[in-house]
This record gives sequence, structure tokens and C-alpha cells, in this order.
Amino acid sequence: MSDDNAGNSEKVKMLTADGKLVEIDKAVLEEVSKKQKSTNKEIYDWMQNPSKRKL
Repeated sequence: MSDDNAGNSEKVKMLTADGKLVEIDKAVLEEVSKKQKSTNKEIYDWMQNPSKRKL
């Protein structure tokens, strides 16, 4: 596996949800962190939750 940018990009170490240690490009992490996050209300509205049923 060849990488044209080998040595040019800064890497950061992160843990995956299943506990594996991985290295990713710092630029990728910075791009993802700029995206708008969902609010709790947006998630609640999106969920199909029995507690949302109207009585």
C-alpha cells in the first residue's frame, strides 16, 4: 500500500468504538470537527420512541 503523502501529513491516534487504536490524518479530524452537530432535540425528534406517543 503506497501513500503519496507519506511523512507529509501529521497523524493523531484515536480509539475506535470497539477499542482499537488507529492513526488518522489530523486534517481529516479537523474537517469532521467543523461540521454542525445534531442537537438533543433534533435527535429526539428523529427517534421513534414510545415516550413520544400522544395520549
